Amino acid sequence: MSDAVERLRLRREALVARSALQRVDLQMEMAPIAATLDRADRILGTVRRYATPPVLLATGIGMALLLGRGGARRTLAGSVGMLGLFLRLRSAGQLLTGLAGSQADTQAGTQPVSRSR
Repeated sequence: MSDAVERLRLRREALVARSALQRVDLQMEMAPIAATLDRADRILGTVRRYATPPVLLATGIGMALLLGRGGARRTLAGSVGMLGLFLRLRSAGQLLTGLAGSQADTQAGTQPVSRSR
């Protein structure tokens, strides 16, 4: 019986070590994506800081006058598509950041253990 318990313990340790290596690999692959998303978040923060209602109204009027009716429609359609893409990328980045954060918990020795019944 103790041999079986020891084998299970060793197998669990090997699996935990393997998952730690996989987390490190994932974090290394995620670093360029996180840097790009951080830059996009900084740009969005700057836009939010300066995008007051009067500025937005003046910009909208200026764009409508500059582009005309057809150009404004194309620009609006493209902008909505880009916004959707940005929001999807940002949520994916937050997910990956959360996964990388669990690696820090693992290294600190606070990894949750789930047991089947």
